[in-house]
Amino acid sequence: MTANSSDSCSLPKRCKAFGRQERGGILIEFAFALPILVTLTLGTVNAAFYILLQQKMSRAASSISDLVAQPENITHAEVRLAYDAAEHLFGDMFDLASNGHAIVTSVRGGTVDDPPPRINFQIHKECDTTSYSSAVGSMAESEAKLPSDLDLQPGDSVIVAEVFYEWEPIFFGDMIEGGTQYNVAYRRPRLGAGVLAGGMTC
Repeated sequence: MTANSSDSCSLPKRCKAFGRQERGGILIEFAFALPILVTLTLGTVNAAFYILLQQKMSRAASSISDLVAQPENITHAEVRLAYDAAEHLFGDMFDLASNGHAIVTSVRGGTVDDPPPRINFQIHKECDTTSYSSAVGSMAESEAKLPSDLDLQPGDSVIVAEVFYEWEPIFFGDMIEGGTQYNVAYRRPRLGAGVLAGGMTC
């Protein structure tokens, strides 16, 4: 009689003790939280690489326009050196040579009789004129396309450097769509008029 009474009294206590056990509950919560934590971590890595790419593209476009705007008489060789410098800025993390493109365009202000801005010259990286199109326009077009706040007076010129890069996310490539990234920089020629010495060769 005493033993049965003791067992009946201890059963509720055992149930309460079982209910207070949290080790299994923590594992279950962690199992639910782990996929979310992994997704957030990998998404943060994607975002960090994307921001870094945008910074490198901005620096590359600015460097190209700055280097091309310095000489009094711009040559093809100097434009090529500017492209090489841009590739160096991208470093080993991003491959501009294989996954990107650059275009340098010189635009001059129109005249009183012919006011629209015109393209002096345009050079594509590796002379590849088919893979990417310049937002400024092409040599075949009658008018260069510039931002509305960039006003070129007759006799003025501006160097436009455009950088393109085919970005693909490191993680979740099936869910996050990559695409062509674009950056542009404008620079006034320091000494010359933005005319290419020797003329177009490609």
